[in-house]
Amino acid sequence: MGKKGGGVRVKQIGGPKGGMNPSAMNPQKMMQEAMGDMMKSGMNNKALMMPQIPDDRSVLQKWPLNRSCQNEPHDKWQVVWPSNLDSNKTTKEGRKVGKTVGLPKPTLNDISEALQKIGIRHAIEPYKFLPRDPASKWDNFGRVRVELKTYLDDDDPDPIPVHPEISCKNDLYKVLCREIGKLDSRKVRLEVERRKALQEEEERKKEEAERLKEIKAKGADKKQGGNSKKKGKKKK
Repeated sequence: MGKKGGGVRVKQIGGPKGGMNPSAMNPQKMMQEAMGDMMKSGMNNKALMMPQIPDDRSVLQKWPLNRSCQNEPHDKWQVVWPSNLDSNKTTKEGRKVGKTVGLPKPTLNDISEALQKIGIRHAIEPYKFLPRDPASKWDNFGRVRVELKTYLDDDDPDPIPVHPEISCKNDLYKVLCREIGKLDSRKVRLEVERRKALQEEEERKKEEAERLKEIKAKGADKKQGGNSKKKGKKKK
């Protein structure tokens, strides 16, 4: 005899006991796979998109890689977030430039490459989140500390700007947007992303057309089966 009222079978989801080794997957790859799983399952849960972030988020990568820069204190360096330059963001989300000046989705690599091009020392902090932009917790996270002025000592009242075009943070934003827009690596990346988006759209349309074709075929078979049953009825 079966159980009264039926039962609910619960399927366990996840890997083997003990969990996943954090070192086995980098943050960007984990984020992409989580987003793919979410799209397949149709679930709307932003927790699935969270990348694997280390407990110590104070990781720092300085440029240039010489001893003087590595030993240089960076507490007075200015912070730049990708959202500060992103034309797709609102001012509430952290955009600091006009939409006509900003760029769509600048990355940490874009900012770092532009700073290297104009010779400004900086440090990348890849695991920081911008509090006013919740999306930065799973998409395009991290920030860059930039040296705008050289201080002779901690009490230097008149520090020297490191670049002739940059005397304040607003100048830095504008120069970064200009230099990032010239980067060949960014142009190549955007073109690859554009082609990938077109390919995915074509595949989506193809799958949708095949699904509609199957639905129509099933409907036609069902209709044909119903007609054959009516023909086979005997009159009383």
